[in-house]
Amino acid sequence: MSLLLQSSKNEIMSMESKDLKCYNAISYIAKELGLYINLYWKTIVVSKLPLPLYRPDLDPDRPQRQVRIFTFIFFGNYVLSLPAFLDEYKRHRKEKEAKVELFPIVAPEQPPQSLPDVYDPLAGIFGDAKKSKLMFDRQRAWQDSREGQIALGFRSKLPAFQLRSAFLESLSRCQVLVVTGGTGCGKTTQLPQYILESEIDGGCGSSCKIVCTQPRRISASSVALRVAEERGEVLGESVGYQVRFDSVRSRSTSLLFCTTGILLRRLMSDPVLNGVTHVIVDEIHERGLNEDFLLIVLRDVIQRRPDLKLILMSATVDAKLFEKYFLDLNTRCMDIPGFAYTVKSYYLEDVLNITGYKLSMQSRMWKYLRQAPEASDLRAHISEENIVREALNAEDYSNAGEESIDFTLIEKLLCHVCEHGQEGAVLVFMTGWEDISALRRQLRTHPVLGHPSRVWLLACHGTMSPDEQKRIFERPPSRVRKIILATNIAETSITVEDVVYVVDIGKAKEKSYDVATNTACLLPRWISKSSVRQRKGRAGRLKPGVCYHLYPESVFQAFEDHNEPEILRTALHNVCLRIKGLQLGDIQTFLAKAIEPPNRHAVHIAIEFLKVIGALDETEDLTVLGKHLAILPVEPQIGKMLIMGCIFQCLDPMLTIAAALSSRDPFILPVDKREDSNQAKFKFSIGEMSDHLAVVRAFNDWEVCMKHNTASEFCRANFLSMQVLIGMTSMRKQFLSLLQEAGYLDGGLASCEAYSSDPMIVRAVICAGLFPGVAAVVATPGSVTHKTMDGTVVHVHPHSVNARHEESCFPWLVFLEKIKTSNVFIRDSTGISDSMLLLFGGALVSIGQPGHLQMCGKCLEFFMGESEAELFQEMRDLLDELLKLKLARPDLDIYKHRDGLLMRAVMLMIRGDALAGKFMYGKRTDVGTFDGLIGDKDSKVALRVALLREGLTRRPSVSTKLNRAKQHVSTIQFRGLKFIGEPDRLKRQAERNACAEAVAWLANPDNAEKKKLLMWGGGKLTKVRLGDCMGQLKKLLGKLPPEDEERLRSFEDPKSKKQRSNALVPIDEKKNSKIRKSRKANEEIVTQRAKRRANFQKLVEKSETPVFGGCSLPPRPG
Repeated sequence: MSLLLQSSKNEIMSMESKDLKCYNAISYIAKELGLYINLYWKTIVVSKLPLPLYRPDLDPDRPQRQVRIFTFIFFGNYVLSLPAFLDEYKRHRKEKEAKVELFPIVAPEQPPQSLPDVYDPLAGIFGDAKKSKLMFDRQRAWQDSREGQIALGFRSKLPAFQLRSAFLESLSRCQVLVVTGGTGCGKTTQLPQYILESEIDGGCGSSCKIVCTQPRRISASSVALRVAEERGEVLGESVGYQVRFDSVRSRSTSLLFCTTGILLRRLMSDPVLNGVTHVIVDEIHERGLNEDFLLIVLRDVIQRRPDLKLILMSATVDAKLFEKYFLDLNTRCMDIPGFAYTVKSYYLEDVLNITGYKLSMQSRMWKYLRQAPEASDLRAHISEENIVREALNAEDYSNAGEESIDFTLIEKLLCHVCEHGQEGAVLVFMTGWEDISALRRQLRTHPVLGHPSRVWLLACHGTMSPDEQKRIFERPPSRVRKIILATNIAETSITVEDVVYVVDIGKAKEKSYDVATNTACLLPRWISKSSVRQRKGRAGRLKPGVCYHLYPESVFQAFEDHNEPEILRTALHNVCLRIKGLQLGDIQTFLAKAIEPPNRHAVHIAIEFLKVIGALDETEDLTVLGKHLAILPVEPQIGKMLIMGCIFQCLDPMLTIAAALSSRDPFILPVDKREDSNQAKFKFSIGEMSDHLAVVRAFNDWEVCMKHNTASEFCRANFLSMQVLIGMTSMRKQFLSLLQEAGYLDGGLASCEAYSSDPMIVRAVICAGLFPGVAAVVATPGSVTHKTMDGTVVHVHPHSVNARHEESCFPWLVFLEKIKTSNVFIRDSTGISDSMLLLFGGALVSIGQPGHLQMCGKCLEFFMGESEAELFQEMRDLLDELLKLKLARPDLDIYKHRDGLLMRAVMLMIRGDALAGKFMYGKRTDVGTFDGLIGDKDSKVALRVALLREGLTRRPSVSTKLNRAKQHVSTIQFRGLKFIGEPDRLKRQAERNACAEAVAWLANPDNAEKKKLLMWGGGKLTKVRLGDCMGQLKKLLGKLPPEDEERLRSFEDPKSKKQRSNALVPIDEKKNSKIRKSRKANEEIVTQRAKRRANFQKLVEKSETPVFGGCSLPPRPG
């Protein structure tokens, strides 16, 4: 290692067994010398530079893909040549040279001002004395009224009222005020009012603009409603709110409650918050990612805006931490004592005595009670448990929280409260929506707790509808108990006044991020002591309360004091993109200014990710694509999918997929009906190996049912959540408006719908959006292994439709993220082909070896015939160039650009992929010998292509037996059909003969109707309600685009005077024997294709309802 420091080399490697045995000692020495060291399998690498977590060149198990793509497609007496298509496209480009730099960039340097969810407090005219006088008169009239006096009497009882003058005085003497207020002190509802009232009384009401951020949508809307009522106004006048998908405000709004993300969006269009006089950031103790990011931005803003006041508020916060952060500014701290009745705490030991319940000896809590360890020992155990959940397997993943919660104990405790407790609501803290649903189902079967006349059983979570929110705050009739099952949203975001009892299970579902494996983890974790105090403080607002902690007191003593900041436990690519969108300079430098800066390696990974998807260039500046992604309020991958959906004119399914990925899974997974739920989802996938397409079909069918008032029955029968589907509808509308602002929808949604029903185009766009989330599907006898680009072996989640396929016909799966439990899972995935990944994945790099291409720095390697590699490289370069032109000119139609030659070549490429390649291991130096033609030896591949084009993704089964003449007889089976080939002495030839029989049957137009009945929809016609879709149907039925059919007819019609295309080349059988042999094996298929389409067109015209099969996506109704 000392020699390494003296040499010009950057790294050295060792595979010696003696070095491997002494790795720990070598590692210690390397670190002492300032070197970096890592162990990759059986290779030790010592380097002067930081080492990556994964080295594909040192991975002996890295699969490499041998690709076989058909670049020549036969049609009658002609062969369609993809290379000729590209030659013709390049000839057009040379004649009409059009460089991207000549066109103006439509993507704005700063986002447009008219985004629907950006709060603009300067929307109306303000500042005049007349408006201020009107506000003063209205406020004084309300304060003098009887209702106003009653409201003032209630407000005056809050502790914040006693410090009103002190608060306003402190605010006038500083620029940053940190307010710590106990539970029930009134800081959230009263302090913003005090500022507004003071400004109105001073005659400055019209110029006062206050923005108060809340961490969640429900808190922003509920607090705004409460403040408006206390001011005697209708919500939307001087007080309003703005959250995602919902807004109630007007030009006269002076106090706006909004989520943190809304204010960040405002900063993108107005970096100094012109016109805003006060910014209040509430609940900063939660240390959310958006809140920490906002504080970095605001610290710079207030230095440029000395007149802007910043108020930071929380119930439990380390005030000194924030005071130190704003040390260079005029900062003060203020404490408001809380107001609440005494709340008595009972821990698990007491709860067991009260209820008489006995824990199972296998219960972890029983072990805690039995052993009674010291707090220091427990702290280590709890910390370890928070990192890796024990005893979880694939089947139990979705039920992880439920297994750690004793529902029967909760039921016993609630019964005790209902029978022996005083009047008052009960608030039960659960880990997530799944636990809430499961517990509610159990309680509804109880004779007392499930009786509607005796108990109100309500749920409180982040996706509640407005009606559900109102029900939570309502008072039940006398002798009726209100029980609220809530997530940790009820800790601080909302306050239910009549809560007397709190049940705290001690856990919350929290998302974390493992930098080492680039993997997300979403599991129940132990909460902190500050969260326990917050939960306890929810009781005792109106009378003395009780808090039941369902864990031993010794466990509580082992809890951490505060929650870990989200910026330290989450992926940062969205934050990095936002930094560039706000033009805040270097990403690493900016994030280093955070209260608790994130790991530099995590930031580096996020930057590299944005480069891979094309949002940042090599200098870490936004690309044109990145500028568009920065204004979309979704993950960068989802935003890219939406933009690509516009470009490739398949936007409708992309809107649905993006909405589904941005919300909860619309498919419900009940504990007792898990198999039925999985089967319902699988039914929507119709065997296409795609969770995303299954959601699209479910959503489209739900919309049809909504129009016929049968949506509730449809959701119950198919295990779908009506609430999630309604939320997805709202998201779709917002995505549409944002894309329209970017200039992609000048012709409306219909302008991006031409290929929404083409599953191959949709798959390709999903691949473009979700990359680099790709896993190789490596099939071995008896098992299938999935391996991602970073070398991680992942498992398909049991709830995925791809987990139900015995074998995978697609060599790759694309997914949004990996989730880590005891194993690493990919939940929602879609199968893609080699050609889709090569054309829509990462940038292709030729390594100098003929026929070999690499992607993402050797993480993915492909080898094929030399001409095929050159074709892919050329086609990819041309496609990237076309996409850059489209991003610069959103009004450009890529399907018509230069006669659409390039896009037709791309579509033929991905539709003609027979999935005939294979994975291989070890260092490959050979070159693929496949020449792009289907010959007489490729009848199996010919059958595979034919079945894929008919929508059948599962491979046909092949069986071979010996007859009495000692000859092999092969049988091909698929979808209930059986084909027996001619006997042959050779087994391989017998299999080819059977495949040829199946291909001939598929090509026979006389079998068209029977074929559709058997192959589409599993033995029955699948009918879908459609509008005017005959034009789309014709495109789907054709194996070539309409333009190519016209060119083909021009060859066959000697009277036609149209110019012939170079892409259609007449076959000279005498000069090319290889093409003649290849054509012979496929002649029956290609010569009958036009008749098949015409025959099926007659079938469709006879049907009152157009027929779609498994190879197409049903268009949206209307």
